[in-house]
Amino acid sequence: EFRPMDEEEMNITNEIVQEIFADFQKVVLDNRGSRLNPAKINQTFDGRILTGRQAREAGLVDSLGTKRDAITKAADLANLSYDSFEDIRICRVETKGGEAALLSMEMLFHMLGQAPKLQLSYK
Repeated sequence: EFRPMDEEEMNITNEIVQEIFADFQKVVLDNRGSRLNPAKINQTFDGRILTGRQAREAGLVDSLGTKRDAITKAADLANLSYDSFEDIRICRVETKGGEAALLSMEMLFHMLGQAPKLQLSYK
């Protein structure tokens, strides 16, 4: 259960979110810039959740596929040799949020719900 943040906590949280968001924007622009659809740039960076097709139209992804496709592609990019999909070993990594986490997903979404709307202009 959360208590409402006071103004100082909100300002600190907003600074953290803004910094993370700016880092995200830079990574996307540095790595996808020429492939981004300028007509879709504002929806790319306004915090909305996109479907796979919307992400492809915006230029955030090159293709759509299944989890199996993604695992096979990752194995290929890593130059792993395999005869069948079943030969690919997957190492699962889990993180646990909860009360001890500084920024659990639940807390992050709670904070983002209070954060002001962000805008980015694309040149």
